[in-house]
Parts: sequence; structure tokens; C-alpha cells
Amino acid sequence: MNTRKAEPINPERHRASTETLHAATRSSRAELVGRASR
Repeated sequence: MNTRKAEPINPERHRASTETLHAATRSSRAELVGRASR
């Protein structure tokens, strides 16, 4: 049994990773749209 406590979530790190993820999704979507409209 694992008795070690889970690491507390770091909101700053979580927010940064979420923003990065959203930026990547947005850029890839824009790229797809641009490719489709050509």
C-alpha cells in the first residue's frame, strides 16, 4: 500500500500547462483551417 501523500497541485504550473495546451490546440486548428481553405 502506498502511504506517501500525493503532491499538492501547483495552480501556477497547472495554469501554465493549460495555457500552453490551449495555445497549441489553437495554432494547430488555425493551421488546419488555413490548409482547408487553400
